[in-house]
Amino acid sequence: MNEIDLMKMVAEGNAPAIQVLLDSHYEAVYRLLRHLTRRREDAEDLTQDVFLAARTKGASFSGNGSIRSWLTRIAINAYGKHRRRERLRRICRIEGMKSRSEVDSMLDSEWLLDGIAKLNPQHRIALLLHEVHGFSVGEVATITGSPEGTVKARLHYARKRIQQILICPDGEK
Repeated sequence: MNEIDLMKMVAEGNAPAIQVLLDSHYEAVYRLLRHLTRRREDAEDLTQDVFLAARTKGASFSGNGSIRSWLTRIAINAYGKHRRRERLRRICRIEGMKSRSEVDSMLDSEWLLDGIAKLNPQHRIALLLHEVHGFSVGEVATITGSPEGTVKARLHYARKRIQQILICPDGEK
């Protein structure tokens, strides 16, 4: 069985195919995430997320690279999302305004989307493309037709404004 067929079977929920995928790649994905996060619990959670994503996105595996490289890309994206969420959690905890559960709830709510909507459109686009969709600064520059320096400045101002919104969402400061 080739890798494309395996991933199609995984996407269909074929238990033996899922087990083959896990047996072949779980340890490597976990080890990568363990090195990146430096925390066993986070690595375990993210590894589960990677294989859930592989299950739901399995049919989109094109075979242009190996399954391992495809899973590694999913893992790196999951780690990037994890880092962004942790950064937002830290901002809110540093200010003493929210508990961890409150911050988690906010990150999964319309609250953050409302905050992003308050950004200047150019800053919002740069932030979403870079932080949410994982494009590099160079890729964002190409997509938006802007110089890389401009994209970096937009990201800086967008992050600064989002921090203000998170720390003081009602404009109290």
